[in-house]
Amino acid sequence: MTQGGRINYRADIDGLRAIAVLCVIFFHYSVPGFPGGYVGVDIFFVISGYLITLLVDQGLQLPRFSLLDFYERRVRRILPALFLMLAATTAASLVLLPPDLVRYGRSLIATVFFASNFEFWRANGYFDIYSNQQPLLHLWSLAVEEQFYLLYPAFLFVIARFARRRFLPALLPIFLISLLGSLWSVNHMPLATFYLAPTRAWELLLGGMLALARLPKPARSWIADALALSGLGLIAYSVVTYNSGTSFPGAAALPPCLGAALVIHAGTGQGGVYRKFLAHPGIVFVGLLSYALYLWHWPVLIFAQYYVPRPLTGLELAGLMVVTAGAAYLWWRVVERPVRARTLLVSRRALFLFFGLASLVFLSIGTAMVAREGFPQRFGATPLALMDSLKEFDAPHHVSCDNRSPEQIASQGLCRLGDTSQPPSFILWGDSHAAALDPAMDEAARHAARSGYVATSYGCLPVLDVQPFGYPADCAAFARAVLAFIEKNNVRLVILSGRWERFTNEHEYRNGGALTRYLTDGRRPGLSTVNNRAILADRLSEIASRLRGAGRRVVLVSDVPEISRNVAETYAKCVVTGCKPDIRTPTADYVTRNRVPLAIFADLQKRLGTETASTAAYLCRDGICDVDQKGVPLYRDNNHLSPLGARRIIPMFAEILAGPASGGGR
Repeated sequence: MTQGGRINYRADIDGLRAIAVLCVIFFHYSVPGFPGGYVGVDIFFVISGYLITLLVDQGLQLPRFSLLDFYERRVRRILPALFLMLAATTAASLVLLPPDLVRYGRSLIATVFFASNFEFWRANGYFDIYSNQQPLLHLWSLAVEEQFYLLYPAFLFVIARFARRRFLPALLPIFLISLLGSLWSVNHMPLATFYLAPTRAWELLLGGMLALARLPKPARSWIADALALSGLGLIAYSVVTYNSGTSFPGAAALPPCLGAALVIHAGTGQGGVYRKFLAHPGIVFVGLLSYALYLWHWPVLIFAQYYVPRPLTGLELAGLMVVTAGAAYLWWRVVERPVRARTLLVSRRALFLFFGLASLVFLSIGTAMVAREGFPQRFGATPLALMDSLKEFDAPHHVSCDNRSPEQIASQGLCRLGDTSQPPSFILWGDSHAAALDPAMDEAARHAARSGYVATSYGCLPVLDVQPFGYPADCAAFARAVLAFIEKNNVRLVILSGRWERFTNEHEYRNGGALTRYLTDGRRPGLSTVNNRAILADRLSEIASRLRGAGRRVVLVSDVPEISRNVAETYAKCVVTGCKPDIRTPTADYVTRNRVPLAIFADLQKRLGTETASTAAYLCRDGICDVDQKGVPLYRDNNHLSPLGARRIIPMFAEILAGPASGGGR
């Protein structure tokens, strides 16, 4: 509740705001003990729904309720700090390399329309490694709120006018539909569930229904303490036990949201020990700054990380939090508070005119960033040449040959590699990592006067009846089509390549915030890395047994070493800044992260007579895995080889092709 507003101010709610924003900041800044700190956003949703509903309900009890007054208050609350933060990040964005500046331009346009949640839903996941290059990613939650409040006050107005203020019977079905939708879709459309308002609305409605329910106030201070302690316990449980691998929101969002509701309701009573904590002046002050802190903490972190080719130290992260606090206080004191108190932009007309013109400016800038492809002329030829390697998968070969549908495979077949004057005798089958290797396979086959096929679908491992959870492509159907093609065309040598390690580790390499994709096979309930390992072992054994039983030679290609950062981008940045990157992966790290797939390979070789080919043998030496060759990146990102990197693997494929065409029957 805001000071100077029409409803009674409650310091304990600002204290709860402080807890919420600190959880989010500590999560993003990798403070130990806060792996689930992102639930702070859900706490904000409940608080916001509660306060806005109180405000609208009180307004509806007056002789004249003005929606325009409501939206003016929202503009004064939201836009001053937001637009000044956008001005600062837009100026800072000129250091971004062209592809990142294009992404920033798109997110800037979406932010002006309060639609950034749609942009980030379309582009990537919240825990994805490339989220660390999105300065406006955190504004998805603001977009959800504003989309909700575009309709919510008008809906309450209609209920008050035409349904005799029967708010709860009208809101309860919407609450249940949103909650049940979140519970279902988190296992079917996880990104949409995370980002979009329909599956988040129940969190805001929980706060709103709490405001309208007129529940009995806690009659004793010990009751209020018990309610608040229970609520804080639920929040703490979520913060400590959740992580980026938690299926969220769905059922996992219930504890922090119910916890926030309990704390808020506890505060309707009198006294209580908890109130002395939440209403402490220091905590309340953090709560008053919470919006500004939330706005600034993420871009400060992102721009600091952008040109540092290594993980930030704890001391550096602490310094960034101090910078965030300073910026938040300055903006709150100089801009946010005066605008809300109407000592700045006093009239409604001046307010809307100013922010309308500012919106047009931001839209123009964002459009120019996208239309001019990130203004590449800002940089010299060398960093731009390095960035060109990012476009490798846009090459005509990959566009026409990769990700073919089962229907296309049945009617058109698969693309050829090697000396196409020779009869095809092999197939390279796998995901995008296999696609990155096919230039090496093609070159080796040409030298050996051999020909074969390539079957690649991004994200799809070369195994039967396995689907990465939440992945749009039908990997199971693709695998069945490829196997049918192999059997129909009597291909004798099958080379299986994939990003095996991604599915057998909790996180991407040195990126604790990146979610490992889970596998489903219709047999094992639940999503976990343990299940992933069992599914991979079973299904690799199944496909290898089937191919070996038909007399085919099977070669399993170990994954390439993964790197902690995007190699091409890091080298391009260091050309601009003069930094000296050393982002090579120790061979010991590679062995540790690949221990599960390598153990599976060894077991299959012993039991079924499959073979194993090691990419690391050609990329790692003297205890370290290379990322460049005379300054030219061997990777197009942090896990796909560039064409130059693929050339390192040519001897591996040459050795495979030098073996027999088949391995004999079983």
